Amino acid sequence: HNQATRDALMKSLQELGYDVQLAYDGHQMWERIQAEHFALVVMSATLPPAGCHELLEQIRADVHFQALPIITVAASDAPAQEAVEAIKSGADDYIFAQMALDPMLLGLRIDVVMERRRGQDVQQANLEKAEKLARKIEEIVLPMGIALSSESNFDRLLERILMGAKQVTNADAGTLYMRTPENTLRFEIAMSDSLNMFVGGTTGKPVPFSPLPLYDSATGEPTHHNVATHVAHTGRSVNIPDIYTAEGFDFTGTKIFDKQNNYRSKSSLTVTLKDNNDYVIGVLQLLNALDEYGAIVSFDDYDRLVVESLASQAAIALNNSLLLQRQQRMVKIENDIQIARRIQSDFLPRTMPEVPGWEIDARFQPAREVAGDFYDTFMMMNNRKVGFIIADVCDKGVGAALFMSLTRSLMRAFALQSHNINWADTLFMEESMSPRSQSGRLAIAANALRTAMVNTNNYITEHHLDLNMFATLFFGMIDPGTGSLFYINGGHCAPMLITPDGVIKERLNPSGPAVGMFPDMEFNIMETQMEPGDILFSFTDGVTDVRNPVGKMFHEEGVIPLVQQPTRSAKELTDRVEDAVFDFMDNAVQFDDVTMLTLRRCPENER
Repeated sequence: HNQATRDALMKSLQELGYDVQLAYDGHQMWERIQAEHFALVVMSATLPPAGCHELLEQIRADVHFQALPIITVAASDAPAQEAVEAIKSGADDYIFAQMALDPMLLGLRIDVVMERRRGQDVQQANLEKAEKLARKIEEIVLPMGIALSSESNFDRLLERILMGAKQVTNADAGTLYMRTPENTLRFEIAMSDSLNMFVGGTTGKPVPFSPLPLYDSATGEPTHHNVATHVAHTGRSVNIPDIYTAEGFDFTGTKIFDKQNNYRSKSSLTVTLKDNNDYVIGVLQLLNALDEYGAIVSFDDYDRLVVESLASQAAIALNNSLLLQRQQRMVKIENDIQIARRIQSDFLPRTMPEVPGWEIDARFQPAREVAGDFYDTFMMMNNRKVGFIIADVCDKGVGAALFMSLTRSLMRAFALQSHNINWADTLFMEESMSPRSQSGRLAIAANALRTAMVNTNNYITEHHLDLNMFATLFFGMIDPGTGSLFYINGGHCAPMLITPDGVIKERLNPSGPAVGMFPDMEFNIMETQMEPGDILFSFTDGVTDVRNPVGKMFHEEGVIPLVQQPTRSAKELTDRVEDAVFDFMDNAVQFDDVTMLTLRRCPENER
């Protein structure tokens, strides 16, 4: 264009606030563009030496100038095809000289070009970020997910997760929390490159920060004032450009840390770690994203997306590791329980005492691997008396099994100790079988029962009352020669004394409280007589409380008809009741231990 047109265009641009430099041909303009940074290029469509098209293509071919806004100006009578060619070659707009000379119209066209170019720049930047995100996921996150899944050391796994998150965001610092059974977030690892700090994990150095409670101890309400606990409750990531100006969260602890360590926490990104049930198992927090020059910048949405992707991969690996740990613990617990079951079975008599003229039979079916029921039979009073016990601890499982073992051991020890130290028993052996000597021996026998019960009760209440556990217990002692039975029933199901033809002639009801409930209790000794052919059937409430699949209980009403049938042996009765109980239960879950102990005094014709 002529000099007048150039001057007028230059004036219009200056009025619009631009600092204008002139180039008189394509070569000079290209040199200027390469040498300086321009916000806008306005060129003539007929720029010498070969027009604007070659220069436009040259500019757009250089990656540094692909986003440079360019407007071409043509004469008013220029053909329309010239505008088309200019746009195709790389121009952003094409205007005629008359419009270019009007500052207002020129300004409007420039605004349109600049806004469109800004939109293109944003779109291009977003595209580049998306491509960068895809590359990070492909090159870092996915391989890291594979690597994490093969990591067997839990602490090293946590380290790799945090280091991977720092790497993909170029963050200076980070913290990884794990949720505890007490509903707190425990600091597992904390690290900062600029502070040369690395604690927790495999370092062996404890993290010097207290766990973050997820719930207020006074109100029980969820705690949201801390960004990590807030994220744990909501399950949503939080991105904060500057924590010192952020509202809604309390960063007092962070600010104290900054002051103590001459640090400046600024940008923060906090994301959750969730298991496959969408349950938050941990929180990952990153601090101070750095640009390529080392300056602190904000984490952007793409950083959030890539960290969330990494957190998803990490949570799978963490969850698998936790499940493996839990499985290993369960295997160990199962092994320990099996050992406990074998030990507990050793507390039960391997064989019953063989007493001429008597039959003894028992059944024991625990509801779990270990039980709270037990029975015991043993000879007493220099093998002249048969002692027997059946008991039921108030609870179930491992605790009840341990309490059962304690009770059984104490009862047997005190029972045997009491008759061993009764020297008077030997003295009475040397006397005649006068009524006086007979009553003396009975008193000694009765004392053995009472001593065992009282001492066991007092020991448990003195040392283990805080356990709130007790045992109902029936302890009997039979004289095989006479059929005389002394017993103490400590709150237990009343055994049934049955005649040979099935008549329940007596129930041996409680004569004292359960063992372990109260200290210094009295236990009354009772006496009865077993005639030839009589059967004593004792049981725990697991027999009567068993339920069928629809929830109906067996009750004593289910037991009584079974014991009223004629019975030829102790085993026959025990078998009959056992079969009936488990037939009634069918495929329902057994909730309580089933224990039975049967004693029969054989009639004269069977001896």
